[in-house]
Amino acid sequence: MAAGGGNLALVRANSYSVDIWQSLTAKLAEHSQMVQGQVLEMFQGVQPDQIPDVMGQCIEKVVEASKVFSQQNVDIMTKLWDEYDANGDGFLSIEELSKMQRHSMQKAADDLQANIEVAIDGYLQGVKVGFENAGLFDQEADNPDQYESKGAQMLAEVHAQRGLMIEQATEGAKTKMDELLDPVEQERRCRDLWTAMDLNSDGVVTKTEYLDMYLAHQTKLQMEETFTAMGLEWHMPEHVSDT
Repeated sequence: MAAGGGNLALVRANSYSVDIWQSLTAKLAEHSQMVQGQVLEMFQGVQPDQIPDVMGQCIEKVVEASKVFSQQNVDIMTKLWDEYDANGDGFLSIEELSKMQRHSMQKAADDLQANIEVAIDGYLQGVKVGFENAGLFDQEADNPDQYESKGAQMLAEVHAQRGLMIEQATEGAKTKMDELLDPVEQERRCRDLWTAMDLNSDGVVTKTEYLDMYLAHQTKLQMEETFTAMGLEWHMPEHVSDT
C-alpha cells in the first residue's frame, strides 16, 4: 500500500471535534518547545559515552513534564474526557478510548506536515547549539568573505539540506502513519494504553488515571520508538519503573 494510502483515507472518514483537539494540540506545541529547550540544555558538555544515560534521563524528564502538563491544563484535558465519556458514568471504556485514539490519529494526520517542519527546525536549532558548544562560531570560516565564522558556514551547509530533510521525513512519517492506522495495530496500541492507564488494575479507567497517564504513556512510547528508529541506545534511570 502506498505511503499514507488507504488507512489514512479511512481515518479521515471519522469526524472529530476540531475545537477540542486544536486547543489541546496548540497547548502541547507550546509545552513541547519549552521542554525541548530543557532537553537541549541536558546535552551540553555531555561526552559520547554519557549519551545513553542522558537520553534515558531525557525520556524520564519529558514523560514527567507530560504529567505536569495534564495537571496544569485540567480544563482542556477534561473537555477531551467529556467528549468521549459518552455515557457520563465517570469511567472510560475501551470502546470510548478506541474512538478517542482514532480521532487523535486523524488530528495527527491533518497536522503531519506542519509538525514535521517544526521538528526539523528544532533539530537545526539543536545543531546550532552543538556548534556553539564546540566553539565553532569563534573559528575562522574557510571562506571568510562569505561567512562570519566556521560555525556560520557549517550551519548554512546544514540548513541547505532542510528541504531534503523535510521531504525524507515526510515520506517516512506517512509510511509510519499508515502502519499505525492498520486496524490490528490500532487495537493493540489502544489496549496497551488502556492497560497503562488502569493504574490499579481494577479493570476500569477513571478520570484521575486518565489525567496521569494518557499523555505520559504515549509520550514515552513515541520517544522510545523514535530513538530505536534512529539506531540510538538509551539507559533509563534505575528508579524509573516501566510506564
